[in-house]
Amino acid sequence: MSSTESKFEAMNTADYDINTITNNIKEVLLLSAEEVLWREREREREGESERVREREREREREREREREREREREREKARERERGRERESDGER
Repeated sequence: MSSTESKFEAMNTADYDINTITNNIKEVLLLSAEEVLWREREREREGESERVREREREREREREREREREREREREKARERERGRERESDGER
């Protein structure tokens, strides 16, 4: 092997090593980026899930307030009926 050939072979080996190192770094960076993005998506999903649960809790609170208003209306109607009966009984006396 001539000295020129050995120089080229050494350069090819160096290029191979650089390419291998570069590819390994690129792969590690891509995997890291994918992991970061995955974590971010998970946090977004968790946040969205929490927002959905909070909306559902708020709807349930609103339904409970509506039920309470309905009970109050029923109590008021019962009081009105009772007052009407009292007036009728007072009028009969």
